[in-house]
Amino acid sequence: MATGDELDMGFALQGSFRFVPVGWPVALRFDPYFARHSGDMGFTFPGFDPNVDFTLFGVAGHAEYTFRTTGTDVDPFVLGGLGLYHGSVSVDIPGGGSFGGDDTNFGLSLGGGIRFARRWAAEIQFKMIEDFDTAPILIGIRF
Repeated sequence: MATGDELDMGFALQGSFRFVPVGWPVALRFDPYFARHSGDMGFTFPGFDPNVDFTLFGVAGHAEYTFRTTGTDVDPFVLGGLGLYHGSVSVDIPGGGSFGGDDTNFGLSLGGGIRFARRWAAEIQFKMIEDFDTAPILIGIRF
């Protein structure tokens, strides 16, 4: 797996299926996740500048606690959970050749965010997955 030090910002997509069991103070979430990053190996030699592509797909279960506010459309929340993530890396060498690999690992995520204007949400999650850490900033619309 990649360490994240040599990768660009990339992009991430996440869906969240959220429900609050009756009488519980927290919501439960099921979050499928996809991210793609690319970059270089962090070093170059004359004639050797390999490119890295990293893809991460996973599913996580989160518990979410919302701090209810009155008189405003903004509700902040915190969340934490565990997930199973599959990462694959591919390294292309200029002039021909490539190598890569993939791995599946459990990960931990912690984060927080806000729901606002009735249908919008923004959050950040710090994901710690084996040798790869990432902190996606996610903005979305709620249905």
